[in-house]
Amino acid sequence: ASDYQTSKHAINRLCEFVQSDHGEDGIKCFAIHPGGVSTELGRSMPDAMHQYLIDNPQLAACFAVWLCSGRADWAAGRYLSATWDVDDLTALKDEILRDDLLVNRLRAKL
Repeated sequence: ASDYQTSKHAINRLCEFVQSDHGEDGIKCFAIHPGGVSTELGRSMPDAMHQYLIDNPQLAACFAVWLCSGRADWAAGRYLSATWDVDDLTALKDEILRDDLLVNRLRAKL
């Protein structure tokens, strides 16, 4: 599990850096979780996890279409899940931007 989680974290950070480095060029980068889709990798997880593999692959496809529409440009460079309701997510826009949410950060008060 550590290799999988580490690679997911790296993808999230890469997305943040791509957005930071190329956002002015019109590039939008999103780290998308497609949901719990029953894939070969998912089915290789312990049996107790299989109950969460219930999402249709079309969910992620529809979410990607929404992202390409431009209505989520404000969320570029962030982690997003295709399972989230887009209206609920949009309603949280101000809070997400204000508090720098849905990004990976190492924060400390020294």
